Amino acid sequence: MALLRPNAIAQQTTCRPIPAQIPASEVTRLTACALEARHRGDLGEAIIVLRALSAAFPEETSPMLELAMTLGWAKKYGEAQEIYDRLLRTHPNLFPALMGQAWVTAWQGNSQLAANRFLKLVETNPEQVDAKVGLAFALRGLMRYEDARRLYREVLTTLPEHAGALQGLEALKYVANTDITLNTGRLTVSDGRHVEQQVAEMAHQLNRNLSFTTAAFRDIRTEDDGDKWIGGRLGIMLRLTEKMRTGFALFGSKGPYDHRYGVSFDVNMRATNSLTLMGTLRPGLKNGQDFEWTLGGGFLVQTKPQNYFLSQCFVQQLAGLPQSMTCSGTYKQHLGKRFSVQPTLVWHRPIPESTAKQILDVNLTLQFHLTPRLMVGANYGFGKGNTQRLGFGLRFRR
Repeated sequence: MALLRPNAIAQQTTCRPIPAQIPASEVTRLTACALEARHRGDLGEAIIVLRALSAAFPEETSPMLELAMTLGWAKKYGEAQEIYDRLLRTHPNLFPALMGQAWVTAWQGNSQLAANRFLKLVETNPEQVDAKVGLAFALRGLMRYEDARRLYREVLTTLPEHAGALQGLEALKYVANTDITLNTGRLTVSDGRHVEQQVAEMAHQLNRNLSFTTAAFRDIRTEDDGDKWIGGRLGIMLRLTEKMRTGFALFGSKGPYDHRYGVSFDVNMRATNSLTLMGTLRPGLKNGQDFEWTLGGGFLVQTKPQNYFLSQCFVQQLAGLPQSMTCSGTYKQHLGKRFSVQPTLVWHRPIPESTAKQILDVNLTLQFHLTPRLMVGANYGFGKGNTQRLGFGLRFRR
């Protein structure tokens, strides 16, 4: 929704120095310079120039609108909202300011308020397709995916090349309310022992305030079919605020010599649009009497729907064993339209009683997307102490 576009003037001149007293004859050049800087990604330079223009010509709306938009792109949402609010006090029906205010509200995570503002703009300006694109974006935040798809397609019927609508439809290919994962594999541990592993997980987002998770696993030592471990987890996650979610889960497992059960408390807080902080506490009992616990935290960085980086660390005290620490980092990257690769590094403090002190595991997962919602994958891992892992998996989202 740029109000002005960079032109040849900006490509032939530089923005600095900015005169202390900006003459009216310099407004076109400096504005073009700022927009060119923004176009090439230099948001800091654009903000400096647009601040100077806005201060020199406070009665002009265009520099202030461009400044607010650039601040929004730079994720300085509070400053951007202040400028939009100031403009709307004197120009209550200024469409670019109303649009910018709605977009910043959506970027801040207040999807319901943003949807209300975009809907009002669609109703009063039905010819403005950008308002429909903004409303579709806000509806995605409310998990109203079909309504968002309908709006994007409505825009594309009149403007088939609209970039925002095309990008929105592409992003919706990867959203889902239900996520089911099945994995099976073989783990070779120290001393030549082998374990067959099967894991099933499901997550379901009932609405934007409540989600459910469940998991089950089975481990069988291949050298002795009688030695097996089974377990599961059942939990819920609640949205407390726009930026914070908390979860509660019950978990338990049973092996040939012992059984364990406990509860898990989880907190996720969105620090920025792309950064989420996580913490967890898991107290439990072994054989109904020996207390044990796990305490951990981490962060998730996700700049695109398909790519992310996750890092976590846990301190664990199991009954009868000394404390241990495990840290991991995993990164997922799409390769083309069909493949994605996911390397994972796991470091853990050795257990003193172990004769094979394992320090670092490396695991590589390769996924093939049969459709945007159905994936198959294989993973191979190895670590110090002759640890190896080979597995296969299936993931389905709807």
